[in-house]
Amino acid sequence: MTETITREYAATTKRRFPRLAIVTMAAVGAVLGISGCGVLDPSQAVTYEVGIVSGTSDGALLQVEYSSRETGLSERQTIEETVDLSAAPLQFETIGRAADDVSISVVGVPGIILQCTVLLDGVAVTEQQSSAAGDGVVCAATTPTAQD
Repeated sequence: MTETITREYAATTKRRFPRLAIVTMAAVGAVLGISGCGVLDPSQAVTYEVGIVSGTSDGALLQVEYSSRETGLSERQTIEETVDLSAAPLQFETIGRAADDVSISVVGVPGIILQCTVLLDGVAVTEQQSSAAGDGVVCAATTPTAQD
């Protein structure tokens, strides 16, 4: 009886191993194929900063619009927020894929000169300030590709 069970187990194991190997190889091939097609582009941390160069906020509300992704595979979307400028400097964090155009635009506040900065993986790549008190400001950058 024991010998019969051992033979059946050995026969079943011999049949399962090739299937498992084929499934594993197919999964590895699919992942490598997807990454080679650019679907799994490297992601970067994108941080937008907004601050006051001159003037006082006095509880003013600031309208901000910036590009964002929830995940490295999600579609890019535009986020609109109204925030309290007294909390400046403000930070908005998201992620970007290779060659993404990322930007933030800030509506001007009377009597205040604003500044914005785009940071990629913690390094400032662009910084702008409004040309006059009350003017808005826009910062834009393109994330580098894997070859950059």
